[in-house]
Amino acid sequence: PDLLLLAVRVAQEGQVHVHAQHTVSNGLPYPIFFRQRGAPDTAQQRLLPGQSCAVHWACESLPLLVCIRPEGAGWGWSGAFAVRDGGPALLRLRNTAETPRYVEVRRQEASINTHR
Repeated sequence: PDLLLLAVRVAQEGQVHVHAQHTVSNGLPYPIFFRQRGAPDTAQQRLLPGQSCAVHWACESLPLLVCIRPEGAGWGWSGAFAVRDGGPALLRLRNTAETPRYVEVRRQEASINTHR
């Protein structure tokens, strides 16, 4: 079974807010796939430009690392990055028919935003 880490916050008014601890937002002009490093391709999730979703961990025994790849023929998975680390990371995206692209991953407290 996949694992979704949740964060819980209780507001002063007594309201309980439950949300995904980690989300991915696609700030690129093309669709991407993302998955947990080492997970099978069947565990990948698709994100359209401007779309966001929670990170589901396919396997608790695998490292909590994420890989991405653009949608389309010839694209391989990027190197992995930790969602829990702060600050930006630079990923190299490789395609068998194109020159490599580099994308910046902006990791924030409770989310990951990728931008070109």
